[in-house]
Amino acid sequence: MANSRIGIKRCLISPPGRMATPLPWPDGNLVSIGVRKASHLVISPLDELTDYRNRKLRNKINFKYSVDSYQLSMRDLQLLMLFMQNGYDFQLVKEAQTPGLPASGGVFNWANQVNGLGFVYTMTNKDRFCTVNFETALEFENAKALIAAADTYNSVLPIIASDPVSGGNERGENFSLVKHPWYFSIEAPTGSTIFDKKEIIERSLKISSKGTKNEYNEDVVNFINVELKIKGSDATINKIYDLLNRSMSPSLSIKEMTSPNTWEELVFQPNVLTHSDDFQLGDDQDFSQVTFAADLTFDQITFDYGAMFGGIGVNHYAPEFNEVEARVGATVTLGDPV
Repeated sequence: MANSRIGIKRCLISPPGRMATPLPWPDGNLVSIGVRKASHLVISPLDELTDYRNRKLRNKINFKYSVDSYQLSMRDLQLLMLFMQNGYDFQLVKEAQTPGLPASGGVFNWANQVNGLGFVYTMTNKDRFCTVNFETALEFENAKALIAAADTYNSVLPIIASDPVSGGNERGENFSLVKHPWYFSIEAPTGSTIFDKKEIIERSLKISSKGTKNEYNEDVVNFINVELKIKGSDATINKIYDLLNRSMSPSLSIKEMTSPNTWEELVFQPNVLTHSDDFQLGDDQDFSQVTFAADLTFDQITFDYGAMFGGIGVNHYAPEFNEVEARVGATVTLGDPV
């Protein structure tokens, strides 16, 4: 009799084929979920058949993992988008079942995946995190083989403590990368604030992958959806007229600090987002709310790093040469390439 040791030790996402090496991590391009909320890998039947006596017949096995990470940055979003286009490896490691055998709890490796990856990056007045979703299904026999490989203890377990993003540990937890809400400004058009800082009641930015499902229950991502909601206490007639009088599709800037001197900023060109406006005038509360939204293609999103763009170091440098600096700050430009 044995009780399994609960807990997930780590979750990694890398370029395709990278999980096949047990050597220390050769360079960057690693997404480590790291500091996170509680999560679960759910393994369940998919598309079961039913016979004439209502008996379930095997078909596929579905694997689903969803996790909220507190340490992912704009650089990690860039990598996730690249993985969605170019493929990736996904690894999930359970806590050790046997002391001294780090792989004994199970090492699940999904190698050379093309689809099945999704995310929702959330930034509000209360929290700042990224939800990463992974889902795929396998034929029953192939699912059994994957599970058997996870339990052989021969599964590859790359050493990641040498990677600067990992925080120097094999769990990949890097508390220096955790960012809390730190509002600086929201402008539309750029240079013109929507509400003064202390007028804001609540705000929410969501950047999420959007697509369809294939036969194997995998997300096939086609667009990146952006939705910004900002509610303010100024619902005077002047403010209502001001908001309605603004361009339907203005430029937009969202700036959140990562330190007193660094930041992450999203800059939307004109004619990318449109906005709708809601107002309430009442006995208990007045407010104005502006909602911006649009679907964008991958080639409409550009990432810049360095001191000029909210981070540190040389401007426009290739982030894989300094993955730590790339996670300090960044500017993301959204719109058709000029």
